Amino acid sequence: SDPEGKKPDQLLVELIAENFHLQFYQRPFDIVAEVKLRTLAVEDHVEENATAEFKNLISSEDASAAPQKDLFVVKFVKVNKDSPEFQQVYEGIATNLDVAVTTINLMVTRRTLLTLLDFVLATFTNPDAPLPPVEQESSPEEQHETDMAQVPPAEPDKIRIKAQLKRIAVVLNNDGIRLATLSLTSAEVGVFLMGNTMRVGAKLGNLSLIDDVNQGVSADSPLRQLVAIEGDELAHFSYETFDAGSDTYPGYDVSIYLRSGSLKVNFLTEPFRKIMDFGVKFGRMQAIFNAARQAAANQASQMQEKASKMHFD
Repeated sequence: SDPEGKKPDQLLVELIAENFHLQFYQRPFDIVAEVKLRTLAVEDHVEENATAEFKNLISSEDASAAPQKDLFVVKFVKVNKDSPEFQQVYEGIATNLDVAVTTINLMVTRRTLLTLLDFVLATFTNPDAPLPPVEQESSPEEQHETDMAQVPPAEPDKIRIKAQLKRIAVVLNNDGIRLATLSLTSAEVGVFLMGNTMRVGAKLGNLSLIDDVNQGVSADSPLRQLVAIEGDELAHFSYETFDAGSDTYPGYDVSIYLRSGSLKVNFLTEPFRKIMDFGVKFGRMQAIFNAARQAAANQASQMQEKASKMHFD
């Protein structure tokens, strides 16, 4: 993570994936690929004296599951439009991707995350990169000739992506002290792409924030339940973009829909004070993000500015 290359190389993290399975076959009317991965771990080598509890930045161990299930299963299906099952089974969608994820545990260790962020910025961005040249606008005559030469577009392909997540847990590690655990269970995300339009829908299940400093009582005790959900569903969210040139254009470019359940916050002074202090220690990250945005802006192509219309529900 040294941009000047003066310091010796240092191992930051180590990714370990076990029990990988790939199945691929092609038939007259479809192509199918399925990938399975049993376990995944990212070991922290920045914190040299980290205990076993905080050694893995990312892990897939699920203590409630016996035996351990696959961490994720990805199934890709590409269907020919001439297939007899194209409409009945696949609903006229040529490309289908299904993703199932069981359990992901994330360890938030401040020094390690900042070091990795520095490494990414130093490796993959160049703040001194020159700005790209501005494209010259074509004259009305040239634009007319281009429009005349364009071939009418064919029917756009449809792509559907479905993802299911059983549980994700985020643990706050304050220099070897476990502060709190943020858990999100039962999440479903769907993405549908067709031409210039996109629709993203998500359903989020249970959400909880548990105080891990007070180990004297059970995790189900109100004294440790800092944030909990009341009801069956945390949130139902959708984001959709529209094509201004389509006959079904509703008059706006982006639609956002959100329905949220009720959150119960048990405001205990000492746990929230420690969590806020932990967040303040990430103040340096703001400057790094500013540098990342500036580097990305210098390398990105200039896009034509257009006023977009948004509908929010």
